[in-house]
Amino acid sequence: MNKSTAVLLATTALLLGGCAAPTAAPAPVVAPGDADIVANAGKAGSPTSLTLDEAKALLPELGKIHPDLAEPRELTDARSTCGDIQAGKDAATVAGNAGQRFGNGTTRVLTADQAALVVAAIRANGFCETP
Repeated sequence: MNKSTAVLLATTALLLGGCAAPTAAPAPVVAPGDADIVANAGKAGSPTSLTLDEAKALLPELGKIHPDLAEPRELTDARSTCGDIQAGKDAATVAGNAGQRFGNGTTRVLTADQAALVVAAIRANGFCETP
């Protein structure tokens, strides 16, 4: 093998080495305390799903309305309420449904004002975009 052939082979090997198939991006790491939030935030890309940041911002706002509403499981109710908003239901129906969803009917009953505040918090959060 002459010097030119050796240089050509070495250069080709270096160039091809950088052409490996792209690898999939690693899955995002979820902090242990965020696992429940992620589990209740909905499937990414669905019209009513929340990002982790949106969920973390919404929960304290809901907790200001009623302390029990700051729990990750309430994100499912927030997503359902967003579905009502996106479906174009009237404000009274959206608030009434939110009151039923977020109030469990026995130990936690939301007033009409609290239900309206829940809807306002969901709208203000930004995750619930209307078409």
